[in-house]
Amino acid sequence: MEHVSYTYPGASEPTVRDASVRVCLASRIAVTGRNGAGKSTLIKMLVQETEPDKDSHPDQEVWKHRNLRIAYVAQHSFHHVEQHLNSSPVDYIKWRFADGYDREDMTKASTELTEEELAPKKLGDVDEVLGRRKNGRTMEYECSIIGQGQYEENVYMPVEKLIEMGYQKLVTQCDAKVAAAVAGLDIRPLVIKEIQKHLDDFNLESEYGTHSKIRLLSGGQKVKLVLAAAMWNRPHLIVLDEPTNYLDREALAALTEAIKAFSGGVVIISHNSEFTKAICTESWHVENHVCTVEGDVKETSLKTKVGMTRKEKNTKEDTELATINDSEKDGVNVNKTKLVHKEHLKNPRSLDYLTKVELRKLTKLAKTAGMPLKDYVGKITKDSPEWKWL
Repeated sequence: MEHVSYTYPGASEPTVRDASVRVCLASRIAVTGRNGAGKSTLIKMLVQETEPDKDSHPDQEVWKHRNLRIAYVAQHSFHHVEQHLNSSPVDYIKWRFADGYDREDMTKASTELTEEELAPKKLGDVDEVLGRRKNGRTMEYECSIIGQGQYEENVYMPVEKLIEMGYQKLVTQCDAKVAAAVAGLDIRPLVIKEIQKHLDDFNLESEYGTHSKIRLLSGGQKVKLVLAAAMWNRPHLIVLDEPTNYLDREALAALTEAIKAFSGGVVIISHNSEFTKAICTESWHVENHVCTVEGDVKETSLKTKVGMTRKEKNTKEDTELATINDSEKDGVNVNKTKLVHKEHLKNPRSLDYLTKVELRKLTKLAKTAGMPLKDYVGKITKDSPEWKWL
């Protein structure tokens, strides 16, 4: 978010003014400040539960990747389940994800349609946004049109045109459904066995998960249920507003270790400094309506699966290459194939060294084409079929 502000209806001044923050998959962020300073207001804009003031700054912008999945647990986390107190935790998760996506995503300010937007549409207006495709560098969305004949094909429109026509929320809804499908929500079985297995990971046994009503759960058990439901869609980013409420020391220790092992981004509001210091490397301090970013801003150092950043990984491989070259000078027998791979074979799209999986695939393709691997990789361009999966 860049230069965003938020003013509550009837307030004379913004609760948050001109805030600029950013989150990536390597982020570990603690949001600090006194009660009422605007921490939760800032977070609600981040997760798009509310929209910032319009035209508060000429460079104002809120952007997220269209495939990003966010798990958000609010400060008053019980509000997630207050409409389902007579259901079991299993039934709640069944309801929430029954359509193949998270129903809570459709109630955010960025996606929920207003009465004006739900009003009857006229001939030629966009009725639904059904899907999307990539056409070169342009993202196009499949739209059904009011008045469209039964046998007429749907129309594909560029995203810029749809936003200009006022269909930003329909685009956002489509993105949320596609992101859920990528996570496998449309094929993940919503059956008691699968859901209870998921609840077991949050220490909510079947006695409480399957055979009990939500209204009979303790405060800590409700927090565990809300965390479990938020994690069902396998998110890239977790946003926790006062997660330590109602959790005992053992559960808090387990949450700390789980967050440390999580490979995505984490944003936490908490007054428990011991908890945040054990996890976070960056802080957003909100005071006097202003958000100040402090600490180690993790923007480009995305973690790889082996626990190193890409920069560290490439540096390690460059060191290995230098060692091999030195060994050759000293007359030591060296595997020539390994040297060629390290020296020449970089991913032409990301410019990182090719992974073992990519090397295996390209080796097979080069053999089929009757070309040396180095020459085959050298001829790959953005028009090549390999470009899509590299």
